Amino acid sequence: RRASLPPALQRVLDGAAGVTAADYRWVGRLRRLGIPLLVLLNKCDLFEADLSARQKEVERRLAATILPTSARAGINVPDELIAKMVNICPKLTVPLGRELPDFRRKAARRLTHKTAVLNGIIALQPIPLLDLPVQIMLLTGLLYRLAALYQHPPAHTRRREAVLAIAATLATRYAAQQLIKLI
Repeated sequence: RRASLPPALQRVLDGAAGVTAADYRWVGRLRRLGIPLLVLLNKCDLFEADLSARQKEVERRLAATILPTSARAGINVPDELIAKMVNICPKLTVPLGRELPDFRRKAARRLTHKTAVLNGIIALQPIPLLDLPVQIMLLTGLLYRLAALYQHPPAHTRRREAVLAIAATLATRYAAQQLIKLI
């Protein structure tokens, strides 16, 4: 079953052929619809000598930022392309992490960082224990997303581990708060 993703599109231009009328129509149509767009200029390994000039020309003609890539040589694919895809559509983090083992660690860090920031923002509210249910929900969601990322489906036996991990995290947080108040 595929997850529903927000509308985003990746357009791959054939660098050897240049920008066609169909490319103009697609980019214009997507801009009018307000869909986030990532435009790739593929086959950049074929024209490395004038890559900068060709990229500037295509960017000027389409009025869009272009990412030069080479699917065959792997230029800009593992580092820049995947990062830009996840920035445009964050829901791709887990599916891409599942399919690309080299990206898993970055995806796990990204998910953990995002959850930590949200928990930090929620912890700023002044009413005691009001943030507890939201933090438990966020941490549980993080554990399930990390399990999905590493292809370990949540099992009944793992629930106890999840509860203990969340309880330990929250206990540490509240102990640190009490220590800070004491000081």
